[in-house]
Amino acid sequence: MRETQILIVEDERIVAEDIRESLQSMGYKASVVSSGKMAIKKVKEIKPDLLLMDILLKGEMDGIETSRQIRSVFNIPVVYLTAYCDNTILDRAKITEPFGYIMKPFREIDLRINIEIALHKHRIEKELRESKEWFSTTLNSLGDAVIATDPKGNVVFMNPIAQFLTGWNLKDALGKPLNEVYSIVNEETNERIENPIKKLTVKGIDIDQVDQVVLIDKYGTKVPVEDKSNPIKDNQGNIIGSVLVFHDIFERRQAEKASRESEEKYRTLFENLQDGIFIIQDGMIHFCNEAFARIGGYTTKEVIGKEIREFVPPEDIELVINSFGRCQAGKHIPMTSEFHILGKNKKTSATATITAGLITYGGREVIMGTLRDITRREK
Repeated sequence: MRETQILIVEDERIVAEDIRESLQSMGYKASVVSSGKMAIKKVKEIKPDLLLMDILLKGEMDGIETSRQIRSVFNIPVVYLTAYCDNTILDRAKITEPFGYIMKPFREIDLRINIEIALHKHRIEKELRESKEWFSTTLNSLGDAVIATDPKGNVVFMNPIAQFLTGWNLKDALGKPLNEVYSIVNEETNERIENPIKKLTVKGIDIDQVDQVVLIDKYGTKVPVEDKSNPIKDNQGNIIGSVLVFHDIFERRQAEKASRESEEKYRTLFENLQDGIFIIQDGMIHFCNEAFARIGGYTTKEVIGKEIREFVPPEDIELVINSFGRCQAGKHIPMTSEFHILGKNKKTSATATITAGLITYGGREVIMGTLRDITRREK
């Protein structure tokens, strides 16, 4: 494990050596420089974990200016050492965000406490910063739009997708009420829909938005969306904000419409065919058209959900089962067989030929085929 390294910036040699010896006795690795320029050079070289910086350094740069330059490049915590500090110096020092002040002369215990607090505080801040950057990168990389608000429902964060869909950039949206940035209406009535975040702050539960939601972006363009809202709570369960996740469903709507139209088109085609159409899975009929059912004098409701063997006379059952077995094993190689069909009266009502092959239906391989009544041809 790497030793904690501390750089002492002190122009009084005796004081600097005393501090170095104290730090070494505490288990720290310590280095000493006597000027601001030397400090900047040394920081680049060793990248210390902490700076002990005398405020009133001699030379071109005092300790405050040295700290400012170092912190502009390196994320290193600074603890100031000083024997004199008026309000003007204190105000300048605050700008550099120091992690502590130690007044000279000081006891070794004061030095230890200030160093340990500074290192611990810096470590916590680093972890929080890295966590924030990690979450920010994750949210910015999501395919869904994300908006976060404070407890009052004002925008505090938007990822790029949310900015694109709403037409608002983050800079302009910060601090604005969510309703102004995320304006939604009912698709059918065009009535404004209540801000989902308001329900969260009252009930503190996740909210799934109703269907037919349309987002109106900053420029008046309407986009159909789906959204979900969640409260953000602290360790005590208090609501400290909320997050809204939504996505554009325009393409999905178009795909669903195309699918419905395609399904309707093929259903109309199937229903008007003279040949029967069927889908069989595990020996059970999952779909058939009117022509298929009509060959045996049935309706489609009387056929769908039944086993194919119920419509085949005993002497042909083995033929049909074996034929379907060959089709299943043949992997998309069609097969044709001739057999009889049982009507409602359980008597042979027709002689038919069946042609079938394998397709994927409902995520599984099934048999789809056609059934043709050849009774008249035989006669």
